[in-house]
Amino acid sequence: MILTTQIYAAGIRIDYAFNTKTDVHSVHFVGGDRRGVRGSAPQALMALVPYRAENSDVRELIAWLAR
Repeated sequence: MILTTQIYAAGIRIDYAFNTKTDVHSVHFVGGDRRGVRGSAPQALMALVPYRAENSDVRELIAWLAR
């Protein structure tokens, strides 16, 4: 199963996905110059950190990834 969400923050769209079979997380930024990541939960978390202050959904996702 693949879990996905889209979050809008700081004028960009953040597409997040988690593949439960392979345990791979991916973060893709649409509308900005940041590069996305594909890998572990800590890698995804680090990509999201710059947006935590601007969006409660990002903070919630970071909290989930940090568990």
